[in-house]
Amino acid sequence: MKRALFIATSDIHKKDGGGLEQKGKYNSLIQLFPDKVDLMIPEEFKSENGPNIIGVPRRSLSKAIISGSIHRYKKFLKDYLTINQNKYNLIIISGGIYAGDMVNMIHDFGIKVIVIHLNFEREYQMDNKTLLTLKGLTAHFINKNERRAFLQSDCNCFLTNGDRALFERYYGTTDTPSVVVGAYEPEDRSIESIDPIGVVHKTVAITGSMDTVQTIEGIKDFRKNYFQIFKDSYPDWKLVLAGRNPSAEVYDFANTTREVIDIIPNPENMEDIIKSSSIFLCPTNVGGGIKLRVMDGLRFGRPVLVHEISARGYESLYSEPYFRVYHDKDSFISGLSGIMKYLQGQNNPNKIQKKYLEYFSFEAGTKRFSTAINSIFG
Repeated sequence: MKRALFIATSDIHKKDGGGLEQKGKYNSLIQLFPDKVDLMIPEEFKSENGPNIIGVPRRSLSKAIISGSIHRYKKFLKDYLTINQNKYNLIIISGGIYAGDMVNMIHDFGIKVIVIHLNFEREYQMDNKTLLTLKGLTAHFINKNERRAFLQSDCNCFLTNGDRALFERYYGTTDTPSVVVGAYEPEDRSIESIDPIGVVHKTVAITGSMDTVQTIEGIKDFRKNYFQIFKDSYPDWKLVLAGRNPSAEVYDFANTTREVIDIIPNPENMEDIIKSSSIFLCPTNVGGGIKLRVMDGLRFGRPVLVHEISARGYESLYSEPYFRVYHDKDSFISGLSGIMKYLQGQNNPNKIQKKYLEYFSFEAGTKRFSTAINSIFG
């Protein structure tokens, strides 16, 4: 390996889905190839300066229009590689919509390309109809780039089997390797070990960024279809909603049932909230990719009740009694009842955490990512 260039498209220092995912893959590269990894990142996200950190400046509107590219990287990268064309033999790009119009250009410099698909972008755009996605209209513009990235890269990495299946369904098949590397801990850190004897706190926690379309839609669905079941079946249990900038819809839900629901906006320590609950609930019912918040519950040994959309990427846990998936009222009742029985019987937070780390630890994830790199270099 000469050097590898990792192109991050989110702020890897931010604790959100895109940031944590890209930070993990970047840190894996550093561990696999010490002192041989450079980072290219939006200029405004640079937290430090150094020869191995390249900031990509914002474009003016006129330059964006003239470039014909939906992102800032294409021209900048071409100019950069023209000067540094013999420096790299591998470039890893996070996001197919960024990679699609750059893969062939990178190949012209004799450099191999791995694309990490954080989700099936078309599905994400259609499920997140905000001003940023022009109410879903951008899905029609990003298909071309995402298809090119998938069909032309030397290796495609996915976070879930479901995403890989969607790519093959919509874009066809490719002869190059496709590897499900999954999500995992973003760095090699010690995880606090948990007491094997679980204490039941009679609290269910829903956490996450409370101002995003995915979270809001999930909470609205839970309120409409499942909350009354929870309230009637377990009247002595509480529900906690905790996360960044709760929306008006989230506040309305909490304020109408204050005797059951506690809302904690912008908590200083999310870990303490999860630890003081006995069940972690992820009701998010829209959006592609993997829902990293589910990892938070498992990391601290909490049983998880999850909507089937948010269960993607956690297939290794489907057979476990503490991981239950629902898609309608019957499966919600069955899943919640099953977890309650688990809590009263074999409740073992330490066992949940150990199983979680088997697949989602930084070490395990880095091994899978290494497999993807080895698939093109041998």
